[in-house]
Amino acid sequence: MQVLNLMKENLKKPWVCLGIALALPLLILFLYHYLRYQSTDNAYINAHTTALATLVPGKIIRVLVNDHQAVVKDQLLFEVDPEPFKVALNKANALLEIAKQTVGAEEAAVEVAQAQVNARQADLDKVTLNVPRVEQLVGKKFLSASEEDNIVATLKTAVASLDEAKAQLKQAEKKYGKPGLGNATIQEALANVQEAELNLRYTQVLSPADGFISELHAEVGKVVQPGESLCAFVDSRSFWVDANFKETELTDIKIGQRAEISVDMYPDIIFKGYVESISPNTGTVFSLLPPQNASGNWVKVTQRVAAKILIDNPKTGAPLKIGTSATVTIDLHSTTL
Repeated sequence: MQVLNLMKENLKKPWVCLGIALALPLLILFLYHYLRYQSTDNAYINAHTTALATLVPGKIIRVLVNDHQAVVKDQLLFEVDPEPFKVALNKANALLEIAKQTVGAEEAAVEVAQAQVNARQADLDKVTLNVPRVEQLVGKKFLSASEEDNIVATLKTAVASLDEAKAQLKQAEKKYGKPGLGNATIQEALANVQEAELNLRYTQVLSPADGFISELHAEVGKVVQPGESLCAFVDSRSFWVDANFKETELTDIKIGQRAEISVDMYPDIIFKGYVESISPNTGTVFSLLPPQNASGNWVKVTQRVAAKILIDNPKTGAPLKIGTSATVTIDLHSTTL
């Protein structure tokens, strides 16, 4: 009763009422923000990076970029000496011409063999027509029996000649193969030309997209091998934030929710984004020495899970840097999906 009386007396004082009136909206605002938003400052800027390399061996004759330089898609960055590959292309073109000549000769051989088959077939047809005539004349005793033997022998010879011509035609066709560009010899020669052309193009290393050059270690005169890294490339088309939330904060975070990103290096700029994905594991699961919680001295530690926040309004006047710190605030009541 004394406590209630004391409270009633204090409420009658103007300054107490004023304090409550001022604190109540702040309390409501705090509760609203606490229930609607989830934030973390354990967040870092990231982007797609790759190592740029040449696909052919050779000596670098030109380096056209500097470390940390901004580049655009298909910009020439490095060039390997193209002369050996030009020679290889000329050789491949020459071999293609030889292949065409060879195939042309084989095609002509097929035509000759076909002509032989036609001629032998005509001879057989002629002999076949004469056989019944000779047999009729022999039967009437106008010709001797030996004439019948001769015409039969001639018929057998014509049949054998036709079979031989057909065999030669089949052999010529097999050697020739398919006609035109479908011919295997032509296809092989064309493939060699295409490979030589491709290798010649590979002597020029182009930027795969808009981005930045980093860790440049290509030098004029350096002999490189296929796949050997010349620099690191940072793709500037899409940046995201790896935001690490406590496992107890993930309950209401969903894919597609809107987010605001504040980057430490640009404190006056707010970037917009959304939750693109949430990691299926904590950061320690795939570490070099994952924790073994079966030991007797186990201590429960709140784990963190990464959420990927894709930035959808990168600003040209405020270029982002990989690895820089950020603060992410997710609106739990919003969605882009």
